[in-house]
Amino acid sequence: MSPRIERLESRTLLSGNGFEDDVSPLLGLLIAAPTGPPTLEVGPLPLPQISYDTPGGDCLAPMDATFLLEAEGGEDGVGALGANPFEPFTYETEPNGLPILHGYLAAPAAIYIDFDGDSTTGTVYAPYDIDGNPSMFNVTEQANIVECWRQVSAFFAMFDVDVTTNKSVVTVGDPLKKPTAWMVMSPDVSNGVSSVGAFPNTSSRSYGAGSYTTTRITVIPHEIGHNFGHWHTSEYNTLGVKTKEYSGQLDPLHGPIMGIDYVGVVQKWTRWHRSRNNLNEPDPRTIQDDLTVIANKLRAYGGGDDGYRPDDFGGTAGSIANATPLYVNGVTQAIVGIIERLTDVDTFSFVSTGGRYAIAAGRDFPSGVDLKLSMYDSNSVLIASEDGDPRAVPYTMVYDQFLTLDLAPGTYYATVESHGNYGDLGQYLLRVDPLPVGWSADDIGLTGVPGYSSHEAGTFTVAGSGNISGVADAYQYLYQTLKGDGSITVRVASLTNTDVAAKAGVMIRESLDVDSPMVNLYLRPGSGVYSYYRGMTGGNVASNGSDSSSSIQSPYWLQLTRSGDTFTTQYSSDGTSWATLGTRTVTMGETVYIGIATCSVNNKRLNTATYTDVSVTGDLNPEPTLNALAAPSDLTITGKTSSSV
Repeated sequence: MSPRIERLESRTLLSGNGFEDDVSPLLGLLIAAPTGPPTLEVGPLPLPQISYDTPGGDCLAPMDATFLLEAEGGEDGVGALGANPFEPFTYETEPNGLPILHGYLAAPAAIYIDFDGDSTTGTVYAPYDIDGNPSMFNVTEQANIVECWRQVSAFFAMFDVDVTTNKSVVTVGDPLKKPTAWMVMSPDVSNGVSSVGAFPNTSSRSYGAGSYTTTRITVIPHEIGHNFGHWHTSEYNTLGVKTKEYSGQLDPLHGPIMGIDYVGVVQKWTRWHRSRNNLNEPDPRTIQDDLTVIANKLRAYGGGDDGYRPDDFGGTAGSIANATPLYVNGVTQAIVGIIERLTDVDTFSFVSTGGRYAIAAGRDFPSGVDLKLSMYDSNSVLIASEDGDPRAVPYTMVYDQFLTLDLAPGTYYATVESHGNYGDLGQYLLRVDPLPVGWSADDIGLTGVPGYSSHEAGTFTVAGSGNISGVADAYQYLYQTLKGDGSITVRVASLTNTDVAAKAGVMIRESLDVDSPMVNLYLRPGSGVYSYYRGMTGGNVASNGSDSSSSIQSPYWLQLTRSGDTFTTQYSSDGTSWATLGTRTVTMGETVYIGIATCSVNNKRLNTATYTDVSVTGDLNPEPTLNALAAPSDLTITGKTSSSV
């Protein structure tokens, strides 16, 4: 069959439907013509075809972002992801330096990411290369491959499939050979292309530009989706006419893997309108269930009863039975888990020595899972839970769960579940960190990588992604409440160079809403001290002054003071002699939030900053005023009814 080539102009999508909506009830509204019932497609077209994703179109415009250089887990020298986030990650290499990596070695099927070139189809594809020596992989190329593989593994973590860089899975006669989707990353490919419904492959059938190994990693799940049988998810108007080949950002939070996969903060598999039906015609009645298409293919080749990965941890909703202890590293307790099915419940235990703890359950980036977190004491009594965020209006917050609890000494339990909407599956990180009394930690806004806060021996670690800018902030905030006047002083000891504009500093804001009035003061990775403010709810941030002197570098002292509606920013090299950056009048309520703020600007990385010598003054964490109304007096009962008490 001849390849079908689609050339697409640039498009922008506006839609009122979110990915978490079930589109089935809307179909009658969407399709005035043609008539007929909708069909749910959970398998490929009868014969493999070719999908070309052309540069300059919606689907494969490269992202202008760098990526996270880290990998978690590892065991016995094998490059494999593990549940222990503190375990050093190690891997073996081929003689040419190619990392040998497996996401789930025991799986009956594989996704092979081929970085060292291929010619099995008769076309020669050169290896991935950035240093002009394609015969060897240097340290940087190895790190790029490891991070690319780690992210792709997260997109497929819920499935019974091994994401690997090991050619053994496609080598005839090798004991590791198994049904495989084969993806080549090569400089000889300018964008992305794949056969549709070709799985399992005996030669390479999916291809991506070598540069996308770092700049567009989502090209791999997109093209592998085609390999398993997916077509694009598309947009149709109310007359049933296809208006967009690639469905786009249907809400500020999500991006569809089989549409414009790189938009949104969280990229997910979706259930949405397919670009064509089995007659190869656009048809809004044909709904593509991304997860079921992949799972059915894997099940047919030995992927268990349903194509999903076996459950990694035991647990039952509302119960502390079958709990797995968290791993311990210093003062932090944590574990990496997977929600394989919407019904999955994972139960964990951890030990409190008494005091305040920040408990965070978040996506293990770039996982798309939305979690529900519940906390129990040793008597199985529910003491706290979080499922979603009341500040979302909608999709202004990422649904990672953050709790701050004061706990007596003893053993406590956490259950982690799926929120329950479509695609709320995947890998997550649960961590428990101590905090001093009075402090609370949370992510504000659309953070790409969930943040965290911790305290040990006088040093605060506050790690955050996102950016404090525009009309909506995104960052990790470690804070207290302040009534009236007060100040915060910190020594910024260090921060990560995730971007030249990454921020580590202090902030006072009126509320925890993303668009709240605020004033901040911060350092950047290079040099200089800077301040922003937002003068009104929903307004843009504006500069509140800066000093770009090269001598101002971490470690450096910052101080932010409130007196009424006047905010003063100061900085110091020694914590004794202070220079004033400026003053700013911003109207805020009597009670505000005061604390430490960290963001990365690059929303795919964490800026991990450390702070010492932290001091906060003022009326902190005041108790709420209850029953403030005066009690009524001089009441006279004039009658009663049968329901009177």
